[in-house]
Amino acid sequence: MLKIKSGKSCCSTFTLFVFILFYFYYPIFLNCQENVVLLGQSYNTTTTTYIYILQNVIQGTIPTEIGLLSVLKYFTIWNSAVQGTIPTEIGCLSALTLLNLYNNQLNG
Repeated sequence: MLKIKSGKSCCSTFTLFVFILFYFYYPIFLNCQENVVLLGQSYNTTTTTYIYILQNVIQGTIPTEIGLLSVLKYFTIWNSAVQGTIPTEIGCLSALTLLNLYNNQLNG
C-alpha cells in the first residue's frame, strides 16, 4: 500500500472520493427520468400508483414512457378522446392490476 506524506493511504483517499462521487452525483443519473408527462399531466415514476382520467375531453396519445411508472397499479382512461396505438410498454408495468381504456380511439 502506498503512503502519502500526510500519513493517509492512497486507497482511503480514493475510497472517500468514490463515496462522495456516488453519494452526490449518482442520484442525479439514477433519477434522470423522474417524471412522465401523460396527456398534459406530470406523474412521478416512482410514486404514482393510480391514474384515472374519466369522461374527459383530453386528446392525445399514450406515450411509451408510461412503462417507466414502476409502481402503477390502476390505469384508467375512460370515455375520453385518447387516440393512437396502445404502447407495448404497458406490458412492462409489473404492478398493474387494472387497465381500463374503454371508449377511446385506440388500437393495438
